[in-house]
Amino acid sequence: MSRSLLVLSLALSLVFVACSGGDTTPDAPAPDSDAPAADAAPEVTGKVVVLSSRDEKFMRPLWDLVAAKHPKLELVVDYGKDAAYLDRIRAEGDAPQADLFVSKASAAVTAAAADGLLAPLPEEILARVPEKFRGTGGRWVGLSARARIIVARRLLGNKPLSITDLASSRFEGRVARTVATNESFVGGIAALLSDLGESGTRDFLRALDTNSKGNVHPKHTPAVAAVAEGTADLALVNHYYFYRNVLGKQPDPNMTVSQAEGLLAEAPIEAIWPDADGAGTAWNVSGAGVIEGAAHPEQAQALLEVLLSEEGQKAYAWSNREYPVVDGVASPPGVRAADSFTWSETSLTELAANNEAAVALIQEIGLE
Repeated sequence: MSRSLLVLSLALSLVFVACSGGDTTPDAPAPDSDAPAADAAPEVTGKVVVLSSRDEKFMRPLWDLVAAKHPKLELVVDYGKDAAYLDRIRAEGDAPQADLFVSKASAAVTAAAADGLLAPLPEEILARVPEKFRGTGGRWVGLSARARIIVARRLLGNKPLSITDLASSRFEGRVARTVATNESFVGGIAALLSDLGESGTRDFLRALDTNSKGNVHPKHTPAVAAVAEGTADLALVNHYYFYRNVLGKQPDPNMTVSQAEGLLAEAPIEAIWPDADGAGTAWNVSGAGVIEGAAHPEQAQALLEVLLSEEGQKAYAWSNREYPVVDGVASPPGVRAADSFTWSETSLTELAANNEAAVALIQEIGLE
């Protein structure tokens, strides 16, 4: 497992901010001049060490913003995988070498909190997000939300309206999906366990296994591409993969709403936010928490404050066209508004509790 280590000192941070927009970094949306400013907070100095399972290309706009707000803060970021980070934090025990854990999936931060590896967060940080985006015990917060949707070939007749419709025999061999070990796939099955129970979810997985034969992909991007290219009729993915395919992998800060709408109308694929069964659209979050016993807790909390500012939400969530979790921050340009569909009421706590059972069912059926 490879990890890249990024150290941002004062000089490098200032150069990086001045030079942002290079070929190696996705364009970040321009900060809103009317944003309630994270720069109203006092400047933070010292050092902070971050463990991030969210990819560097999506974190870079956020670190640029942190460097602008706190230019004297030395930021060290290690990029890797959640499982390895959990093992590392456990192994370091009472002498953790990192301060902030940033995960692209809620299961890892939930597990860390349950094991006492994350410290309780102050109320002023928790209050920045609605209760449904807070971890149990107030030990972590969501940073961005993603919806679990269906991508359909535009000319397909009798389109599915719910996730369970993907089990219909009329879609045999025509459903594209990721490998079943994918974290988002597992999270979606955890949500189904709440809606359908174990027996219903087992039946669904068996049918999905049949319907996705020959269309299992290592990642979400090729699953969406299969539908766009006509080798599949449907794909089960997180919503932002649809927008990456239609609007471009890297968000264009200069794209207008009308331009985005034009691309969406002309695309050979369309997105379906499933809710026909009344359960709402399944969702999950990326999240973060301060590591228990961290050497630099105040600096770690300062990073969370930037992340949860309006500018921070745009730098973090918009960079991947995810949904901001802070009330009042708009959805990324061109992305369906977060208040225009029904979100599942299954809580993050329940999703985490179902995770192990979801994995067991996937293994029982033998999904690729």
